[in-house]
Amino acid sequence: QVNLTPRNILQGSFLFNGLSDPHQGLGIFSPLSTTSDYQTRRYFVSIKDQVWVGRTLFDVGVAVDTVRNDSNPQGSGTYVVMPSGASGNYFQSFSQKSRRLQLIGDITSGSLNRFGTHTLSAGWNADGLDFSQQASRTQIDFQRADGTLSERATFSGSAAFRMANTQFGGYAQDLWRPVKPIVFSVGVRTDWDRLIHKHIVEPRIAMNWVPADDGRMKFTLSWGKHYQPLILSTLSQGFDQQRSDVFYDQNGQNPGQPIVSSFLVRLNGLAQPRSYNSTAEWQERFFDNTFVGASFLLRELRDGLAWESQPDSSLVLQNNRNDRYISGEVWVRHAFGEKAQIEVNYVRS
Repeated sequence: QVNLTPRNILQGSFLFNGLSDPHQGLGIFSPLSTTSDYQTRRYFVSIKDQVWVGRTLFDVGVAVDTVRNDSNPQGSGTYVVMPSGASGNYFQSFSQKSRRLQLIGDITSGSLNRFGTHTLSAGWNADGLDFSQQASRTQIDFQRADGTLSERATFSGSAAFRMANTQFGGYAQDLWRPVKPIVFSVGVRTDWDRLIHKHIVEPRIAMNWVPADDGRMKFTLSWGKHYQPLILSTLSQGFDQQRSDVFYDQNGQNPGQPIVSSFLVRLNGLAQPRSYNSTAEWQERFFDNTFVGASFLLRELRDGLAWESQPDSSLVLQNNRNDRYISGEVWVRHAFGEKAQIEVNYVRS
């Protein structure tokens, strides 16, 4: 962080994550020969400038996030799956690269007085995403306990592809304090995705109530509609290889007709996944050092993406998934001076 002037702060960050797993997949039923040498590297760089102009704060920032995953089997032998475990060498090697470039801008006003105090803010973001893959796959043999061949899977088509997407979003928000104990946050956001050419409007509201001047109790309510971004690695399955499965008789002979499995993505027919989130939380201090609290969360996903099987063995990406998640939490925390505390917490979901 560099303070260029008392009213202009420049911030930058750099993060590197590296993971090396030379025997990924090793287990009781997966010996060393069936594992893969897996390597991943991730770089994240960001720059943000904050400038005060009068009583207004401006934020402008840019960030780049790049990831590379490489996985290679221990050899080129046929991968064999048996009831007792696997043998041979893993069937797949791949190299995947992804990159996300994001630009953001925000503006926040100073305090305004009209029927209480207001703090207004607005902002935007623009994202460019890129995902590519190079892969190679060999056959998989499935054997019965007596060693006869029951099924053979092979792959066809190109396993090399690249996908890109662009996303835009914007928001506006009012932090309104009509009276001292209560604060409302009212806002709306909109997001647009280039792949499915649709936008979504997301209203959001929250209330924070602190009835006492000493702040010993706080009660919070919130509700909001949230955009669920598309994941390119999920959509990319529609551009990857097809799998053919051939089944054999009890003697491991006389193969049947191949069953071809493929993933189909029809971008024009997809809707934008979204979730509706409702939360409530209460916490209060009893005596001087004892705190009690409870919270509730309801999250409902609509038009979620899921692969739906078709009569011809293909899998089509559709918006047929709806999720509903509920959780409740209670806790008690007591502090023994400044150097020790104990907490009891229970969650049910």
